Amino acid sequence: MLWYAALPWLLHLVRRGAGLETADPSTTGIDLVDGVAPVGLRRRARATAFAALVLALTAAFVPVAIALFVASALVVALATLLVGGSWRVAGWMTVCAVLAAVLALVLNLPWALEWTWADVTGARPAGASGRSTVELATLAPNTIRFGFLALALYVPVLAALAITRA
Repeated sequence: MLWYAALPWLLHLVRRGAGLETADPSTTGIDLVDGVAPVGLRRRARATAFAALVLALTAAFVPVAIALFVASALVVALATLLVGGSWRVAGWMTVCAVLAAVLALVLNLPWALEWTWADVTGARPAGASGRSTVELATLAPNTIRFGFLALALYVPVLAALAITRA
């Protein structure tokens, strides 16, 4: 859950570090071609440092976040190239992401030295538990008390899917 909450902020900070801004068509005084704004070294360093802090905090609880962040940033950089973005922007995205990951690892050094392969790669997926679909859908250890109520909450969701047109 923490990784899910942190990823949009991390990618936003990498994007800002690379110089990508939101292009505002209502502004005519600033020339933002494809949303690329001139970014100084100080602003790149600030965005990278903020990304490193967010990533370090996330990695303190979810160690696999560092590897996932680098992979996510590389995918965004590759997507930037595939849609016709500049090599410079994609390169700065990669540099900012790698620097943020290294800084986050340094900030977690007392704990990072004790991380095991199982900590870094995440928990092992659960195998077949022998539970039925009804037991899994109710999220209850037993279906005696509120199991039917939990299953009844799926009815509005299914009804909404059945009656919508768009």
